[in-house]
Parts: sequence; structure tokens; C-alpha cells
Amino acid sequence: MTEPLRSGWRWLPLSVVLIVADQWTKGLVEARFVLGESLPVWFWFDLTRLHNAGAAFSFLAGAAGWQRLFFSTIAIVAAGSLEQLLESVARQIAAA
Repeated sequence: MTEPLRSGWRWLPLSVVLIVADQWTKGLVEARFVLGESLPVWFWFDLTRLHNAGAAFSFLAGAAGWQRLFFSTIAIVAAGSLEQLLESVARQIAAA
């Protein structure tokens, strides 16, 4: 494996930790807050339990459910494209 590819793996543990922390805090909020409940944390930040049925800012919230498949497909295509791009760059660096 080339050095640039190997060095990219160092971010995987951080990514896993952040995903686990995100899911854990979501679980805590769901278990301890009722919908709409708010807790002032700092003068500029309140922790509030809300549910978003759509995409960002409830975009497509009223759609019939097709949006989940649509955005999942976009995410898979984007991830595959990024993987190919990174492999291409790694091959170019290795050839140099």
C-alpha cells in the first residue's frame, strides 16, 4: 500500500469515535427529553429535542418517502467517486 493511502487510514478511528459519540448523544436526548423540550447550556446555545422528517431544514419533509432512496443513492455515488479519485491520486503520487 502506498504511503498516502496508508496515512489516510489514521482518520478512521477519529471518524468512528465521532459517529459513536453522535449516536450516543442522540440516544441520551431521546431518552431524557420530550419532544420540544429545551435546556439552556450557554447564553448562546440551547439543547432542544426536535425531529426532522425531511432533509436539511425539513426540505422534502412532505414527500412520500422516495427522498431516502434518492439521497442514499447520491451518497453512494459520491463515496464511490471520491474513492476512485483518491486511488487515482495515490497512483499518480506512487508513479512520480
